[in-house]
Amino acid sequence: MRNSNVTILNEKLSDLPDDVREKVARYISEHLEDIQDDLKWEESFRRTSQALTEFAKKARIAIQEGKAEEIDFTKL
Repeated sequence: MRNSNVTILNEKLSDLPDDVREKVARYISEHLEDIQDDLKWEESFRRTSQALTEFAKKARIAIQEGKAEEIDFTKL
């Protein structure tokens, strides 16, 4: 049976001095936070994707029918 990446990582970490293991753990922890944040954003976009698509369709129709007004972003 093939070892998982986590098992291999643990084996490699066990060979390192404590201070180096701490640095690696801190590095991984920081990146895991970024990954978790990315996953939250992906989930949020997944949940709102359909609503945004519907909104875009309505906006295109309004533009085609001349019912949309141009926004002056300098006045926002």
